[in-house]
Amino acid sequence: MKKQHSIVSIFILIIIVLLSVVAASIFVYSKIKPNTKTTETEQKPEKEDSMEEQMVSTIIEGEEYNTYRNEEYGFEFQFPKDWSIKEEVSGNYYSKITVFSSPGTIASTLSPAILVNVVLPEFADNTFNSLNKISSSIEVDGVKGIKYEYEYGGVPEIATVVSLSKYKIILGTIGVRTINNKLDFHEKEYYNFLNSFKFLR
Repeated sequence: MKKQHSIVSIFILIIIVLLSVVAASIFVYSKIKPNTKTTETEQKPEKEDSMEEQMVSTIIEGEEYNTYRNEEYGFEFQFPKDWSIKEEVSGNYYSKITVFSSPGTIASTLSPAILVNVVLPEFADNTFNSLNKISSSIEVDGVKGIKYEYEYGGVPEIATVVSLSKYKIILGTIGVRTINNKLDFHEKEYYNFLNSFKFLR
């Protein structure tokens, strides 16, 4: 009988120890869980802020022309459907983003047919000061700007500079000499691009 009584005592002791462990676990879990939620809540705004800093751009496909739309900087433009587009977010202090578009499957960054560069105002103002250029007034989507026509390295270039909120935007085209020294200059496409350029207000 003593043996049976000691087995029951051991069994009761094991149950008490298990209940104590479960109770302690529940207590610890209830204390840790709110801290975890607070930490997640505190981290959420950081994630949202970093998502807001990421650029939002889309390509809207059309029949003859596609539309490039950049929500972050607030503009869009059309480019021929058989052209490619490349976007570079710059680590440069003066240049925020550059968009290149050229005929074919790879957009040229060296001599793009269409160039869009969002820059600080002082960069745009200083870039064209030293060039031998022809300048004229122009409007892009109702915003007044300056068009510069010049040659660089014997190749024609056109750049239109307009204000874009706290930045300026350079809308350009750069000619290129082919292997057989033929000039490839997309002036007609450039003016189509300027006519399609819209500010997202």
